[in-house]
Amino acid sequence: MRSVVTLLEIIDECFNGVFEGELPSHTEISNWAKKIGLSTYLDSGQEISGQEYCGIIDESISVGSQKLLVTLAAPARPSGQPLRHEDVEVLGLEVAPSWDGDAVEQAVASCTGKAGHAPEYIVSDNGVNLAKGIRQTGITHHRDISHSIGLILEDAYKGQPDFEEFTSKLGAIRLKYHLTDNAYLLPPKQRTIARFLNLFDWVEWAGDMLKAYTSLAPEQQGAFAFMKGHTPLIEELTAVMECVRHIEQRCKRDGISAETAKLCAWAAGKLITGKDCNSRTIAIGAKIGTYLLGEAKKIEGKGEARHISSDIIESTFGWWKTRKPTNKLCGVTASVLNIATVGKLSTREGRIAFDFKGRMETVRLVDIKEWIDLNLLDNWAAKRKNELKKVS
Repeated sequence: MRSVVTLLEIIDECFNGVFEGELPSHTEISNWAKKIGLSTYLDSGQEISGQEYCGIIDESISVGSQKLLVTLAAPARPSGQPLRHEDVEVLGLEVAPSWDGDAVEQAVASCTGKAGHAPEYIVSDNGVNLAKGIRQTGITHHRDISHSIGLILEDAYKGQPDFEEFTSKLGAIRLKYHLTDNAYLLPPKQRTIARFLNLFDWVEWAGDMLKAYTSLAPEQQGAFAFMKGHTPLIEELTAVMECVRHIEQRCKRDGISAETAKLCAWAAGKLITGKDCNSRTIAIGAKIGTYLLGEAKKIEGKGEARHISSDIIESTFGWWKTRKPTNKLCGVTASVLNIATVGKLSTREGRIAFDFKGRMETVRLVDIKEWIDLNLLDNWAAKRKNELKKVS
């Protein structure tokens, strides 16, 4: 918010005092944002009252000792493109030290109350607590395609000697050459968390490096010579990732249906019957096909398509994580209310239609404090500061 004030000061200077010395402080701007966020969040659910919708739910990684559970509402039927922020509405923002199945069930019930009726189905990752909570509600649960395929890939490659050796060498070469003239050729960094959900970049890099190897300078060929010995693995991974990319793009665009599941299962079948198939690719292809047909069976007889991806909620968490306090002791603060306005303000049309003044006038600072007291946990940073003051 201090950066916003600085920007306004620059504009005021460039345009000869257009604000006439009435610049808001960073605290005022923060309060405005919280007011708008709380007003939008309290009214969420009204737009989908009487309409079919799906729920998308996920919990954040730990922020200090806290976890944020977010529930989004989206149109029940795919529109021919992946979900965007302007397509969804924030139904639930809840904080707890942890989320078990019973707590997830209660959170879904709370969101159902706001919307006035239950969602047609819910999409989430494969977390045991989320799956249990959704199952207890009796609402159909669709497992996110990226997480599900990521688990299949993890089962196929984790602990495999050739895969572990290759990825270990990639990590070592990054350390060895990251400060040299050859750093621009190094592979993308492998993620520690959810690494099997994010194989695309470095597998693509490996395939490109093999193709370009003969055109590299002798010194560069020496640095990456180890890759030649892993050619079969790289070619295998490239074929698998091309298949996965095709399936995910189609399902995220068109949703899951009987037709989509059959077409994508057929595409996965190429990993089973291809000329270079092996026991790993056969297992991967079979499990992907089983997953897709199993998800389609949940809507059997209804002749409809449903969302099968929770990417939009991952994007929402990504937006929040870049803006939340860097000090983890702060936990989840009232700034989390700004999540409610992401979709509303993500397009020019949305910003023009948004009643900023009206939203701020419907909420008082005391309302924000009351919401914090009812919904957020202790701020450890403030508690630490107060305790240390006592000592001094």
